[in-house]
Amino acid sequence: MRMKNNMGENFKFMHVREYSGAERAHGGLFVYEKIDGGNCSVRKEDGILIPYSRSGKLTQKNLSNFYFLNFFNWTYSVPNLQNLPESKILCGEWTHYGFGHICYNPEYMDRFFLLGVFDRDIGRYLHPNEAEGFVDSLDVGKDLVRLPTLCTGNITQEKADELVGNKSSFYEGPREGIVIHKYHPKFKTGLRMEKYFNPEFREIDNSKKGIERYTTRRRLIKVAQNLKAHGKRLDFENVIGAATDDILRDIKEYKREELISGFQKPQVEDLFRQKVFPLFQNRR
Repeated sequence: MRMKNNMGENFKFMHVREYSGAERAHGGLFVYEKIDGGNCSVRKEDGILIPYSRSGKLTQKNLSNFYFLNFFNWTYSVPNLQNLPESKILCGEWTHYGFGHICYNPEYMDRFFLLGVFDRDIGRYLHPNEAEGFVDSLDVGKDLVRLPTLCTGNITQEKADELVGNKSSFYEGPREGIVIHKYHPKFKTGLRMEKYFNPEFREIDNSKKGIERYTTRRRLIKVAQNLKAHGKRLDFENVIGAATDDILRDIKEYKREELISGFQKPQVEDLFRQKVFPLFQNRR
């Protein structure tokens, strides 16, 4: 029987910070295309295969929400996923239609993109080489998408700009961005990740000043997606609160009250009602 581990039992996918542009050089560094989907994972609990969204376990009670039904059905449609040991969690992104997400080529929609494998026994992510071997052993390669490695070893601002400027591997448009994975035992879960966006998808507009830099359409879309994933009501008041919480994770130069005041401006509410809210009214 697997020994229980507090880190594994309380596993949640990590918050990914913005890449600052500083050079990163390390043997455990891997860079991948950023996928615009819903955060998800697959694991076993007491011998039963369970799909999870970022908000928690998926059950019959919440399958009507967001992309959950398609991901739930996929989990149980892959026979070899039943071989997943309780010690491992498959972490990924689920691509889906609507809600402001990128529409990838049809063969890459409603698909599980593998981002990593978490080992619950040791409370750490497997190194990519180990993760590849583990996924191979499950024989589920054709049922999920593995991201090609864009570069390894080091990343700079210049290289990051080059990578986000290239065409996506999964549709005819630009990459949403890149995600930098850095594996090292000193990190709490053995992995630290940073994201860097194509200018078209950035949540911060550095051409503006003050709090206005953060009141972008892409940020409003992101927090609306998170509200939807957690089953919360999508209104402007909730979006303001979620956006403020999101910014305060990374930015400490403003107080909560200042950010809320900055988002309560009429032009931001108009942006939400005209350019963001309609994206969540219809889906394919």
